[in-house]
Parts: sequence; C-alpha cells; structure tokens
Amino acid sequence: MSLSFESRSIKSVAIIGGGLSGLSVAEAIQRIDPEVAIDLFEASQRWGGVLRTERVGDYLVEHAADMVSIDPGDAIDQMIRVGLEDELIEPFTERRGARIFVNGQLHPIPEGFVLMQATDPSAMLRTPLLSPFGRARHAFERFIPRRDPSLGDESVASFAQRRMGRQVAQRIVAPLAAGIYTADVEKLSRRATKKQFARMEDTDGSLFAATRRRKREG
Repeated sequence: MSLSFESRSIKSVAIIGGGLSGLSVAEAIQRIDPEVAIDLFEASQRWGGVLRTERVGDYLVEHAADMVSIDPGDAIDQMIRVGLEDELIEPFTERRGARIFVNGQLHPIPEGFVLMQATDPSAMLRTPLLSPFGRARHAFERFIPRRDPSLGDESVASFAQRRMGRQVAQRIVAPLAAGIYTADVEKLSRRATKKQFARMEDTDGSLFAATRRRKREG
C-alpha cells in the first residue's frame, strides 16, 4: 500500500469502513503523522469487515480469507508493524491442501488445479466435484474460441464459466477465488485479478493450449 499526503495541511481524516482496508489506512495515517485526528466509521457492530473467525465444535472456521501471501510480503510487513507477528500460525505440512464442500462432503481440489488452470487434465476427469457432464465440459475448453479483446473486461465468474463450464466455475473456481479475494466472483475483474489467465486466452487461444505450451517450454 502506498499512502502520502501533506500532513501539515490536514487536521482530521474520516475513513468510511472498518474492514481490513480501513483499519490499515488508519494505521498508516497515524504512523505518518500521529497528530492527525482520525474518525473511523463502521456500519456493523464489529471491526474487521468480512474477516471473522468462529469456533464450531472442534473446528476453527474462517468466514473470509484464512491466509496471507508471504511473497510479496506486504501483509506480513503490516502484521509486524502492528505487533501481530507472534500470532502468525503456520499450517501443519501433513495437513496442507484446500478442500471444497459439495453435496454434503469435503473433496480435495483436483491435483494440479491452480486457480483456473488444470495442469493435470486427467485429474479433472476423476474429481467427484464434477458430474460426468461437468468433466466433459471442462475437457471441451480447448475448443472454445477466444473472446474478442475489443469486448473489454469481464468478471472472473463469466470467464471461468465461458471457458470451462458452469460446474467448474461454481464448484471450483468460485470458492477458490472467493477464499483469496473475499469478494463476489461475479464482480471480480478478470484482468485485475486473473491477468495471467486472460493472457493465456489472448496468446494461445485456450487455457489447455497455454498449459501444454508451458509444459513443453519447461
């Protein structure tokens, strides 16, 4: 995050929203100039926005993002600045790996599926997350024509459904993207959040062709 202003001319600041962004902005302003008065407004009864942790029986349930990236390390740097580094928790190596809840059961993400790219197409043919029709529709992705770039941007949900079908979009891509961005995939910009996959379609015509090319190139 980059924040700069001529603090000598500012006596007070109003911040709308007490989620992660609002709280981070407040901390940054206070760090730049402790003399600036900050009014932070939040409509709900708690701070943190969509971030919330709840214990359900023996489980600790995260209602939004449950992890941060260490590269780039902006989130880690922010935690250090506010003194939360001692509360960081690393996952057990033997229990790593996300699972998706579909039809009353937890299922692992298909092996090699990265955000929207299936590096192991055979795993998509075996996953119980998809019906036989859903698997066949995903395999057909290589034959879907590329979108005309002149049409502009589209949502992550639209891109995933157009290229890989409704089941892949709703049962795999949507929960993965929502877990990362804590946002509605119907409103997430494809080019702002999944630029690399947009580039795959633009340059190779399909995600399948792009993946095959990248494997050949090592």
